[in-house]
Amino acid sequence: MLPTSPATRSSGPSFEGVHEQRRGGSGSLRRRRRFRAPSRRRGRGSLRILTGLVVSLLLYGCDDLSTTDPVELQSDETLASLQYHADLPTLSQVVRLWGRDMDLSGPLGQWEGSWTDVGAVGGEGSETSSGEVLRAESREAVAHLVAPRMTAEDVASLLEQLDQALTRIPRLLEGGSHAHLSPTLSLALEERDRSEAALQGDEVRIALLHVMTAADRLRATTPSTLARELLHEAEETFRRVWGDDPYIEEERRRVRRLLAGAETALDEQAPVLALRRAWYALRLMDGAGEP
Repeated sequence: MLPTSPATRSSGPSFEGVHEQRRGGSGSLRRRRRFRAPSRRRGRGSLRILTGLVVSLLLYGCDDLSTTDPVELQSDETLASLQYHADLPTLSQVVRLWGRDMDLSGPLGQWEGSWTDVGAVGGEGSETSSGEVLRAESREAVAHLVAPRMTAEDVASLLEQLDQALTRIPRLLEGGSHAHLSPTLSLALEERDRSEAALQGDEVRIALLHVMTAADRLRATTPSTLARELLHEAEETFRRVWGDDPYIEEERRRVRRLLAGAETALDEQAPVLALRRAWYALRLMDGAGEP
């Protein structure tokens, strides 16, 4: 569920909140930290991430070099979202590279269709969407069959691909108010760290599951996914609260137009416009009846 009013609806962990990670041998130490680029972690993966982050920041500061960041903050007067210019790891990529001669059309098709299935699972107030449930099932099915063909280095390459975007995000969100992104991004970082830990223990299947889950979490912060979630929430609010109220007909007509316009914008591949229209519909419903 997305926070859509001044009183934040999400109760998930804050992006600036506590992050725990086990480190160090058999007697691992659990420590707490705020969300930041994974460069504070130790080990081989940490060195790669730190190096990439330093290089990217140096390039960013050079006026005579033109670079395109792998992730961009899309922000207007409604809800911010993240647009990824570098490819995130995908389940279809894993199937294409390591499962070419396998019949994985079932789980792959389910994963692809899950991005339009955003209904809540577990009743009102649930934080889990039916889309995420379908994605988890698909990731599990593919990993079970494909991971035996993969090496730790194969999964490490997916982790590096993920980190191209993940290391840039803290800088983009610095100084802004993006509470609706925080829980999802914190989960992405936790999954990324679990993948690295599994790699250090040569648990390829577990590492693959976690890196793919992290990538899907990041993809859930894009304008298209956020617009579908917000539109679903607006439609549910309209059906549940406004459906039978005869005293606000004009407002009902305006909300219907906004919701229809959001659907059209999604069909026309204009997710930022869809996000804005769904947000305005919710604001209109929140404001109706106020003195």
